[in-house]
Amino acid sequence: MYRKKSPVRLPVLAALFFLPLALLACGSEKTSMLTATPAPMPTSAPTLDGEPAEIGVRYSHNLYTHCGVRYANFDGRRWLADPIPTDIGGANPPPGWGNPFDSGTMELVAKDRALFRSKSGNRAFFEPAPEDYSFKTCV
Repeated sequence: MYRKKSPVRLPVLAALFFLPLALLACGSEKTSMLTATPAPMPTSAPTLDGEPAEIGVRYSHNLYTHCGVRYANFDGRRWLADPIPTDIGGANPPPGWGNPFDSGTMELVAKDRALFRSKSGNRAFFEPAPEDYSFKTCV
C-alpha cells in the first residue's frame, strides 16, 4: 500500500527554528534590556466552586517567576509585586526563588493586598494591577 507523505507545515518549521533561539535568549548576558513576563495563565484558583478568595485564608499557589518576581494571577485578577524583589541583573528571580515557578501560598491580607509565601520562606506582596496596565514581555 502506497502512502503519501504529508507536507511539513510552516508553523511546525517556524516553531522548530525559533524555540532554540528563545531558550538561548533566556540565558543571555544582556539582561539590562529584558523585562518581566506576565504569568502565561492563571496559576491558582482560590476554590473549586469559583468563589472569591477570602481575606486571611492561604491558598496553594504556583507563582510564575521566570524573568523576575513581578506579576501574579490570583483570585481572578492580575497583580503587581510591591515592592518588586529583584536580582542584580533584573532578568531572573532573586537567589533562593524557584525558576520558572515557585510554589507556596497566596493570601489576601486585605481587599487589595496579597502576600505570596514560598515554601523556601521567601515572601512577596502584591497589589492589583490597573486595568490599563501594559504588561511587558520577557525576551
